[in-house]
Amino acid sequence: MTSPKHVVVAWPTGWEVSELSRPEVAARYRFSYLPLPGMGRAHPDLATEVRGQLRLLRVEAFVQDTVDRLRNAPPDGVIGTEDHLGAILAATIAEPLGLPAPRPAAMLLCQHKHRSRLVQAAYVPEATPWFARVDPRDLAREPAGVTFPCFAKPVRGSFSVFARRVEDLADLRRLTDLGWRDRWFWNLRQRPFEALLRRHTGSDDGSRCFLAEEFL
Repeated sequence: MTSPKHVVVAWPTGWEVSELSRPEVAARYRFSYLPLPGMGRAHPDLATEVRGQLRLLRVEAFVQDTVDRLRNAPPDGVIGTEDHLGAILAATIAEPLGLPAPRPAAMLLCQHKHRSRLVQAAYVPEATPWFARVDPRDLAREPAGVTFPCFAKPVRGSFSVFARRVEDLADLRRLTDLGWRDRWFWNLRQRPFEALLRRHTGSDDGSRCFLAEEFL
């Protein structure tokens, strides 16, 4: 009888765990869950989620430690479908192990809305809307290249949080003026992404700015 293939799942969602636990899937594959085994539950508790997030504050060390550990018994694959960190973690772990995966640099650029627009403008300028990077710390005057009304969103966001139409400069200031709790949580979530962006692309285009662009 063929042994089940070993697959590492990076930052699993409850949906993934439920699907991967089905008998017909479990009979063919053995799954390990990162960054914490407790995340291999369909509904991990909040403490597990927070501990997992804190482990990724030193994401480069975490990836290297994981790769070093897996080299002794390489898995058959590394997957991740969660679009905040799961897919990127999977790619950064799989690549040095020689496993099939997208290039981490390509994934990071796709998920950074400003860097992605720059690539689009270089290759398909006729299909790229006008856009401008907006630094919330520098809104004393209207940002260069911005025409109101427009659509504004974080350059690295999720679930369309803080993304909406803005009517003028005052409205843009209201959108980007996050309270201290939102700012703390936002910065916590962005630190791993920024570290991986610097490592794999050399870009220091921080993920805490916003993108303003024309309506699509």
